[in-house]
Amino acid sequence: MPIICWGNLAKSADDTTRIEQAIMGYIEGHDANPNAHMGEDYSLGAHRLSVEIDHLPYSIRNKLLYPQSRTYKAIVDPAGYGDETDIQKAIDFVNSLGGGSIFVKAGTYVLNSDITLYNNIEIIGEDNDTVIFDFNSGAYQFKLIGTSGTHKKNCWLRNIQVKNSRKGMNGAVYFNYVDDSGVINCKFQNNKASSGGWGSAINASYCTRISIEDNYCYDDEISIWINECTKSKVSRNHVNGADQIGIYLSGGLNNFVFENLIENSGGSAIWVESSHRTQIIGNFIKTFASYGITTGENNPTDYLVILGNYIENTTSSGSAITMYFGSKYCSIVGNVIKLAGGDGIYLSDADRNTIVGNVVTGGDVGLELTADCNRNVVIGNQLYGNTTNLINNGTNGDVAHNLIS
Repeated sequence: MPIICWGNLAKSADDTTRIEQAIMGYIEGHDANPNAHMGEDYSLGAHRLSVEIDHLPYSIRNKLLYPQSRTYKAIVDPAGYGDETDIQKAIDFVNSLGGGSIFVKAGTYVLNSDITLYNNIEIIGEDNDTVIFDFNSGAYQFKLIGTSGTHKKNCWLRNIQVKNSRKGMNGAVYFNYVDDSGVINCKFQNNKASSGGWGSAINASYCTRISIEDNYCYDDEISIWINECTKSKVSRNHVNGADQIGIYLSGGLNNFVFENLIENSGGSAIWVESSHRTQIIGNFIKTFASYGITTGENNPTDYLVILGNYIENTTSSGSAITMYFGSKYCSIVGNVIKLAGGDGIYLSDADRNTIVGNVVTGGDVGLELTADCNRNVVIGNQLYGNTTNLINNGTNGDVAHNLIS
Protein backbone atom coordinates (compact mmCIF):
# COMPACT_ATOMS: atom_id res chain seq x y z
CA MET A 1 0.00 0.00 0.00
CA PRO A 2 1.54 3.40 -0.93
CA ILE A 3 2.41 5.85 1.80
CA ILE A 4 0.98 9.40 1.94
CA CYS A 5 3.27 11.91 3.67
CA TRP A 6 2.36 15.18 5.43
CA GLY A 7 5.74 16.61 6.39
CA ASN A 8 6.83 14.45 9.33
CA LEU A 9 3.52 12.56 9.29
CA ALA A 10 2.80 9.55 7.13
CA LYS A 11 -0.15 7.21 6.67
CA SER A 12 -1.27 4.45 4.36
CA ALA A 13 -3.72 5.39 1.62
CA ASP A 14 -6.56 3.42 3.24
CA ASP A 15 -6.17 5.18 6.63
CA THR A 16 -9.33 7.27 7.26
CA THR A 17 -7.70 9.56 9.82
CA ARG A 18 -8.12 13.19 8.82
CA ILE A 19 -5.02 15.31 8.53
CA GLU A 20 -6.29 17.70 11.21
CA GLN A 21 -6.75 14.81 13.63
CA ALA A 22 -3.31 13.43 12.95
CA ILE A 23 -1.65 16.82 13.31
CA MET A 24 -3.45 17.52 16.57
CA GLY A 25 -2.48 14.14 18.03
CA TYR A 26 1.12 14.59 16.96
CA ILE A 27 1.27 18.09 18.43
CA GLU A 28 -0.31 17.08 21.74
CA GLY A 29 2.14 14.25 22.19
CA HIS A 30 5.07 16.43 21.25
CA ASP A 31 3.92 19.25 23.53
CA ALA A 32 3.65 16.91 26.52
CA ASN A 33 7.20 15.64 26.06
CA PRO A 34 9.40 17.38 28.68
CA ASN A 35 12.53 16.51 26.74
CA ALA A 36 11.21 18.36 23.68
CA HIS A 37 10.43 21.62 25.48
CA MET A 38 12.31 21.55 28.76
CA GLY A 39 9.01 21.15 30.52
CA GLU A 40 5.42 21.01 29.34
CA ASP A 41 4.19 24.06 27.36
CA TYR A 42 7.69 25.57 27.16
CA SER A 43 9.51 26.25 23.87
CA LEU A 44 13.14 27.21 23.41
CA GLY A 45 13.72 30.22 21.17
CA ALA A 46 15.64 28.24 18.59
CA HIS A 47 13.04 25.50 18.70
CA ARG A 48 10.28 28.01 17.88
CA LEU A 49 11.98 29.25 14.73
CA SER A 50 11.67 25.97 12.86
CA VAL A 51 8.79 25.55 10.40
CA GLU A 52 8.37 21.79 10.65
CA ILE A 53 4.92 20.64 11.75
CA ASP A 54 6.29 19.63 15.16
CA HIS A 55 8.33 22.84 15.58
CA LEU A 56 5.89 25.67 15.09
CA PRO A 57 7.03 29.30 14.88
CA TYR A 58 4.92 30.34 17.88
CA SER A 59 3.31 28.54 20.79
CA ILE A 60 1.85 25.17 19.91
CA ARG A 61 -1.35 26.00 21.75
CA ASN A 62 -2.03 29.19 19.83
CA LYS A 63 -0.82 28.48 16.29
CA LEU A 64 -1.35 25.03 14.87
CA LEU A 65 -0.10 25.97 11.43
CA TYR A 66 2.61 28.25 10.10
CA PRO A 67 1.07 31.78 10.04
CA GLN A 68 1.25 32.29 6.28
CA SER A 69 -0.95 29.25 5.68
CA ARG A 70 -3.67 30.10 8.21
CA THR A 71 -7.11 31.46 7.32
CA TYR A 72 -6.64 34.08 10.07
CA LYS A 73 -3.07 35.26 10.27
CA ALA A 74 -3.71 36.45 13.83
CA ILE A 75 -6.42 36.03 16.44
CA VAL A 76 -7.05 38.75 19.01
CA ASP A 77 -8.61 37.64 22.30
CA PRO A 78 -8.77 39.75 25.47
CA ALA A 79 -8.68 36.58 27.59
CA GLY A 80 -5.29 35.62 26.17
CA TYR A 81 -6.36 32.54 24.22
CA GLY A 82 -5.46 34.06 20.87
CA ASP A 83 -2.20 35.28 19.43
CA GLU A 84 -2.52 38.81 20.80
CA THR A 85 -4.64 40.80 23.23
CA ASP A 86 -3.73 44.08 21.49
CA ILE A 87 -5.27 44.89 18.08
CA GLN A 88 -2.38 47.12 16.94
CA LYS A 89 0.18 44.40 17.66
CA ALA A 90 -1.90 41.95 15.64
CA ILE A 91 -2.18 44.41 12.75
CA ASP A 92 1.56 45.09 12.77
CA PHE A 93 2.35 41.38 12.84
CA VAL A 94 0.01 40.57 9.94
CA ASN A 95 1.40 43.50 7.98
CA SER A 96 4.89 41.99 8.44
CA LEU A 97 3.59 38.88 6.67
CA GLY A 98 2.37 40.95 3.72
CA GLY A 99 -1.23 41.20 4.89
CA GLY A 100 -4.14 38.94 5.67
CA SER A 101 -7.16 38.51 7.93
CA ILE A 102 -7.32 39.18 11.66
CA PHE A 103 -10.09 37.59 13.72
CA VAL A 104 -11.16 39.49 16.83
CA LYS A 105 -12.90 37.64 19.64
CA ALA A 106 -15.68 39.16 21.76
CA GLY A 107 -14.62 41.75 24.28
CA THR A 108 -14.38 45.48 24.94
CA TYR A 109 -11.06 46.89 23.79
CA VAL A 110 -10.44 50.36 25.28
CA LEU A 111 -8.12 52.26 22.94
CA ASN A 112 -5.99 55.24 23.94
CA SER A 113 -4.19 55.85 20.66
CA ASP A 114 -4.83 55.76 16.92
CA ILE A 115 -5.03 52.33 15.28
CA THR A 116 -2.90 52.37 12.14
CA LEU A 117 -4.03 50.17 9.26
CA TYR A 118 -2.10 48.97 6.22
CA ASN A 119 -2.63 47.62 2.72
CA ASN A 120 -4.17 44.16 2.46
CA ILE A 121 -5.47 44.03 6.03
CA GLU A 122 -8.90 42.66 6.94
CA ILE A 123 -10.24 42.89 10.50
CA ILE A 124 -13.17 40.55 11.19
CA GLY A 125 -15.02 40.68 14.48
CA GLU A 126 -16.77 37.71 16.02
CA ASP A 127 -19.98 39.77 16.36
CA ASN A 128 -20.62 43.51 16.05
CA ASP A 129 -22.57 43.53 19.31
CA THR A 130 -19.78 42.01 21.36
CA VAL A 131 -16.53 43.10 19.66
CA ILE A 132 -16.34 46.71 20.87
CA PHE A 133 -13.53 49.18 20.23
CA ASP A 134 -14.08 52.04 22.67
CA PHE A 135 -12.00 55.19 22.15
CA ASN A 136 -13.14 56.35 25.58
CA SER A 137 -13.87 59.95 24.43
CA GLY A 138 -10.30 60.37 23.17
CA ALA A 139 -9.33 61.99 19.86
CA TYR A 140 -8.36 58.67 18.24
CA GLN A 141 -9.41 56.65 15.22
CA PHE A 142 -8.78 53.69 12.93
CA LYS A 143 -6.80 55.21 10.06
CA LEU A 144 -5.37 54.27 6.70
CA ILE A 145 -3.67 57.22 5.00
CA GLY A 146 -2.05 57.25 1.60
CA THR A 147 -0.94 60.14 -0.61
CA SER A 148 -2.26 61.62 -3.85
CA GLY A 149 0.55 59.84 -5.69
CA THR A 150 0.39 56.51 -3.87
CA HIS A 151 -3.00 55.30 -2.72
CA LYS A 152 -3.38 52.61 -0.10
CA LYS A 153 -5.69 49.70 -0.92
CA ASN A 154 -7.48 46.52 0.12
CA CYS A 155 -8.32 47.25 3.73
CA TRP A 156 -11.59 46.01 5.24
CA LEU A 157 -13.34 46.30 8.60
CA ARG A 158 -16.14 43.81 9.25
CA ASN A 159 -18.41 42.88 12.19
CA ILE A 160 -16.96 45.24 14.78
CA GLN A 161 -18.33 48.11 16.88
CA VAL A 162 -16.57 51.47 17.18
CA LYS A 163 -17.68 54.06 19.71
CA ASN A 164 -16.83 57.25 21.59
CA SER A 165 -14.22 58.69 19.22
CA ARG A 166 -13.59 62.45 19.47
CA LYS A 167 -11.38 62.66 16.42
CA GLY A 168 -13.74 65.16 14.80
CA MET A 169 -14.49 65.40 11.09
CA ASN A 170 -11.81 62.86 10.12
CA GLY A 171 -13.91 60.23 11.81
CA ALA A 172 -13.67 57.17 14.00
CA VAL A 173 -12.68 55.32 10.82
CA TYR A 174 -10.65 57.39 8.35
CA PHE A 175 -9.65 56.35 4.82
CA ASN A 176 -7.56 59.00 3.02
CA TYR A 177 -6.29 58.29 -0.50
CA VAL A 178 -7.44 54.68 -0.28
CA ASP A 179 -8.90 52.41 -2.98
CA ASP A 180 -10.89 49.17 -3.07
CA SER A 181 -11.57 49.04 0.65
CA GLY A 182 -14.57 49.26 2.94
CA VAL A 183 -16.51 49.06 6.17
CA ILE A 184 -19.07 46.25 6.24
CA ASN A 185 -21.64 45.20 8.87
CA CYS A 186 -20.15 47.33 11.63
CA LYS A 187 -21.76 49.43 14.36
CA PHE A 188 -20.88 53.00 15.30
CA GLN A 189 -22.07 55.00 18.28
CA ASN A 190 -21.41 58.43 19.78
CA ASN A 191 -18.56 59.48 17.48
CA LYS A 192 -18.30 63.28 17.54
CA ALA A 193 -16.00 66.28 17.71
CA SER A 194 -14.46 67.16 21.08
CA SER A 195 -15.92 70.65 20.84
CA GLY A 196 -17.33 72.61 17.93
CA GLY A 197 -17.10 71.38 14.35
CA TRP A 198 -18.54 68.15 13.07
CA GLY A 199 -17.39 64.71 14.05
CA SER A 200 -18.06 61.65 11.89
CA ALA A 201 -18.27 57.90 12.32
CA ILE A 202 -16.83 57.03 8.89
CA ASN A 203 -14.85 59.43 6.69
CA ALA A 204 -13.54 58.47 3.26
CA SER A 205 -11.61 61.26 1.52
CA TYR A 206 -10.00 61.21 -1.94
CA CYS A 207 -10.77 57.51 -2.33
CA THR A 208 -11.94 55.27 -5.18
CA ARG A 209 -14.32 52.31 -4.95
CA ILE A 210 -14.95 52.49 -1.21
CA SER A 211 -17.83 50.31 0.06
CA ILE A 212 -19.78 51.40 3.16
CA GLU A 213 -22.46 48.73 3.49
CA ASP A 214 -24.83 47.18 6.03
CA ASN A 215 -23.61 49.27 8.97
CA TYR A 216 -25.60 50.68 11.89
CA CYS A 217 -24.70 54.20 12.98
CA TYR A 218 -26.33 55.71 16.06
CA ASP A 219 -25.95 59.11 17.71
CA ASP A 220 -22.95 60.31 15.69
CA GLU A 221 -22.68 63.91 14.46
CA ILE A 222 -22.18 62.89 10.83
CA SER A 223 -22.61 59.17 10.28
CA ILE A 224 -20.99 58.71 6.84
CA TRP A 225 -18.90 61.36 5.09
CA ILE A 226 -17.75 60.73 1.52
CA ASN A 227 -15.40 63.54 0.50
CA GLU A 228 -13.95 63.93 -3.01
CA CYS A 229 -14.41 60.21 -3.72
CA THR A 230 -15.12 58.38 -6.99
CA LYS A 231 -17.31 55.32 -7.52
CA SER A 232 -17.95 54.80 -3.83
CA LYS A 233 -20.96 52.84 -2.65
CA VAL A 234 -23.02 53.66 0.45
CA SER A 235 -25.76 51.06 0.71
CA ARG A 236 -28.13 49.31 3.13
CA ASN A 237 -26.88 51.23 6.16
CA HIS A 238 -29.15 52.11 9.08
CA VAL A 239 -28.40 55.65 10.23
CA ASN A 240 -30.27 56.74 13.34
CA GLY A 241 -30.09 59.95 15.34
CA ALA A 242 -27.27 61.78 13.55
CA ASP A 243 -26.85 65.17 15.20
CA GLN A 244 -26.07 66.96 11.92
CA ILE A 245 -26.14 64.83 8.74
CA GLY A 246 -26.81 61.17 8.11
CA ILE A 247 -24.91 60.74 4.82
CA TYR A 248 -22.79 63.61 3.47
CA LEU A 249 -21.27 63.58 -0.02
CA SER A 250 -18.92 66.48 -0.70
CA GLY A 251 -17.22 66.64 -4.08
CA GLY A 252 -16.30 63.66 -6.21
CA LEU A 253 -17.93 61.81 -9.11
CA ASN A 254 -20.11 58.77 -9.79
CA ASN A 255 -20.97 57.84 -6.23
CA PHE A 256 -23.92 55.64 -5.23
CA VAL A 257 -26.28 55.95 -2.25
CA PHE A 258 -28.68 52.98 -2.34
CA GLU A 259 -31.32 51.51 -0.02
CA ASN A 260 -30.27 53.14 3.24
CA LEU A 261 -32.60 53.68 6.20
CA ILE A 262 -32.01 57.15 7.65
CA GLU A 263 -34.12 58.36 10.53
CA ASN A 264 -34.25 60.99 13.27
CA SER A 265 -31.64 63.32 11.77
CA GLY A 266 -31.02 66.45 13.81
CA GLY A 267 -30.17 68.24 10.56
CA SER A 268 -30.36 66.58 7.14
CA ALA A 269 -30.67 62.94 6.11
CA ILE A 270 -28.64 63.13 2.85
CA TRP A 271 -26.56 66.17 1.87
CA VAL A 272 -24.94 66.22 -1.59
CA GLU A 273 -22.63 69.09 -2.48
CA SER A 274 -20.62 69.20 -5.72
CA SER A 275 -20.72 65.41 -5.93
CA HIS A 276 -21.58 65.19 -9.61
CA ARG A 277 -23.27 62.24 -11.29
CA THR A 278 -24.25 60.79 -7.93
CA GLN A 279 -27.20 58.38 -7.73
CA ILE A 280 -29.50 58.44 -4.69
CA ILE A 281 -31.90 55.53 -5.14
CA GLY A 282 -34.35 53.59 -3.01
CA ASN A 283 -33.58 55.13 0.38
CA PHE A 284 -36.10 55.28 3.24
CA ILE A 285 -35.87 58.60 5.05
CA LYS A 286 -37.93 59.30 8.12
CA THR A 287 -37.99 62.33 10.45
CA PHE A 288 -35.43 65.08 9.90
CA ALA A 289 -35.09 68.66 11.11
CA SER A 290 -33.83 70.42 7.96
CA TYR A 291 -33.79 68.42 4.72
CA GLY A 292 -34.48 64.90 3.52
CA ILE A 293 -32.24 65.19 0.46
CA THR A 294 -30.51 68.46 -0.43
CA THR A 295 -27.81 69.73 -2.80
CA GLY A 296 -26.56 71.97 -0.04
CA GLU A 297 -26.40 75.70 0.29
CA ASN A 298 -23.01 76.56 -1.20
CA ASN A 299 -22.03 74.67 -4.34
CA PRO A 300 -24.03 73.17 -7.22
CA THR A 301 -24.35 69.48 -7.99
CA ASP A 302 -24.92 68.39 -11.60
CA TYR A 303 -26.35 65.20 -13.15
CA LEU A 304 -27.73 64.04 -9.81
CA VAL A 305 -30.30 61.22 -9.86
CA ILE A 306 -32.85 61.14 -7.01
CA LEU A 307 -35.01 58.11 -7.78
CA GLY A 308 -37.56 56.01 -5.93
CA ASN A 309 -36.91 57.27 -2.42
CA TYR A 310 -39.55 57.23 0.32
CA ILE A 311 -39.39 60.37 2.45
CA GLU A 312 -41.58 60.86 5.49
CA ASN A 313 -41.32 63.63 8.05
CA THR A 314 -43.40 63.92 11.18
CA THR A 315 -42.02 67.37 12.05
CA SER A 316 -43.41 70.55 10.54
CA SER A 317 -40.33 72.41 9.35
CA GLY A 318 -38.17 70.17 7.17
CA SER A 319 -38.19 70.15 3.35
CA ALA A 320 -38.05 66.76 1.64
CA ILE A 321 -36.03 67.43 -1.55
CA THR A 322 -34.29 70.73 -2.25
CA MET A 323 -32.02 71.80 -5.10
CA TYR A 324 -30.01 75.03 -4.86
CA PHE A 325 -27.36 77.30 -6.34
CA GLY A 326 -27.04 76.38 -9.97
CA SER A 327 -27.57 72.62 -9.80
CA LYS A 328 -28.51 71.42 -13.26
CA TYR A 329 -29.25 68.39 -15.44
CA CYS A 330 -30.59 66.52 -12.42
CA SER A 331 -33.50 64.05 -12.26
CA ILE A 332 -36.04 63.84 -9.43
CA VAL A 333 -38.19 60.88 -10.40
CA GLY A 334 -40.67 58.55 -8.72
CA ASN A 335 -40.17 59.63 -5.12
CA VAL A 336 -42.95 59.34 -2.53
CA ILE A 337 -43.06 62.20 -0.02
CA LYS A 338 -45.35 62.38 3.00
CA LEU A 339 -45.05 65.43 5.22
CA ALA A 340 -46.57 67.07 8.25
CA GLY A 341 -45.59 70.52 6.98
CA GLY A 342 -42.53 71.92 5.24
CA ASP A 343 -42.01 71.76 1.47
CA GLY A 344 -42.05 68.68 -0.71
CA ILE A 345 -39.80 69.49 -3.69
CA TYR A 346 -38.16 72.93 -3.81
CA LEU A 347 -35.92 74.28 -6.59
CA SER A 348 -34.08 77.60 -6.34
CA ASP A 349 -31.58 78.76 -8.98
CA ALA A 350 -31.70 75.27 -10.51
CA ASP A 351 -31.84 74.87 -14.31
CA ARG A 352 -32.54 72.16 -16.89
CA ASN A 353 -33.73 69.57 -14.40
CA THR A 354 -36.41 66.89 -14.74
CA ILE A 355 -39.07 66.38 -12.06
CA VAL A 356 -41.35 63.52 -13.08
CA GLY A 357 -43.77 61.10 -11.42
CA ASN A 358 -43.33 62.12 -7.79
CA VAL A 359 -46.05 61.96 -5.14
CA VAL A 360 -46.14 64.74 -2.53
CA THR A 361 -48.76 65.07 0.18
CA GLY A 362 -49.18 66.82 3.51
CA GLY A 363 -46.71 69.66 2.98
CA ASP A 364 -46.99 73.41 3.14
CA VAL A 365 -46.01 73.58 -0.54
CA GLY A 366 -46.02 70.42 -2.60
CA LEU A 367 -43.65 71.57 -5.38
CA GLU A 368 -42.09 74.99 -5.94
CA LEU A 369 -39.85 76.55 -8.59
CA THR A 370 -38.53 80.00 -7.71
CA ALA A 371 -38.13 82.84 -10.21
CA ASP A 372 -34.43 82.15 -10.80
CA CYS A 373 -35.19 78.61 -12.11
CA ASN A 374 -34.97 78.11 -15.88
CA ARG A 375 -35.83 75.35 -18.38
CA ASN A 376 -37.04 72.71 -15.94
CA VAL A 377 -39.45 69.94 -16.92
CA VAL A 378 -42.17 69.21 -14.33
CA ILE A 379 -44.55 66.53 -15.60
CA GLY A 380 -46.84 63.86 -14.19
CA ASN A 381 -46.43 64.55 -10.49
CA GLN A 382 -49.21 63.91 -7.98
CA LEU A 383 -49.52 66.85 -5.60
CA TYR A 384 -52.38 66.70 -3.16
CA GLY A 385 -53.27 67.47 0.44
CA ASN A 386 -50.67 70.23 0.66
CA THR A 387 -51.53 73.76 1.79
CA THR A 388 -50.40 74.90 -1.69
CA ASN A 389 -49.82 72.13 -4.18
CA LEU A 390 -47.80 73.85 -6.91
CA ILE A 391 -45.94 77.17 -7.26
CA ASN A 392 -44.23 77.77 -10.60
CA ASN A 393 -42.33 81.04 -10.87
CA GLY A 394 -39.69 79.62 -13.15
CA THR A 395 -39.12 80.54 -16.79
CA ASN A 396 -38.93 78.61 -20.09
CA GLY A 397 -39.99 75.35 -18.44
CA ASP A 398 -42.53 72.70 -19.26
CA VAL A 399 -44.93 72.27 -16.34
CA ALA A 400 -47.81 70.06 -17.41
CA HIS A 401 -49.98 67.04 -16.70
CA ASN A 402 -49.53 67.20 -12.94
CA LEU A 403 -52.41 65.89 -10.82
CA ILE A 404 -53.36 68.59 -8.36
CA SER A 405 -56.33 68.29 -6.02
